[in-house]
Amino acid sequence: MDNIFIPGTSKTPEVSFIVEARILNLSGRSIPENSIEFYSSLIAWTDTLCNSEGVVEVNINLEYFNT
Repeated sequence: MDNIFIPGTSKTPEVSFIVEARILNLSGRSIPENSIEFYSSLIAWTDTLCNSEGVVEVNINLEYFNT
């Protein structure tokens, strides 16, 4: 499984998934036009990692969210 990095925009948060450390970081603003589309791959990635290997640390630092 590969690490994921998605740069933040004015409407979406920066996303950093680090497989080796088992850490998901979300920071910034979360007001995407289609939240299901934006978050579905991240949820699937987390589910896969949790089901195969246990716990994932999630750090959320959002200044604003509306999803």
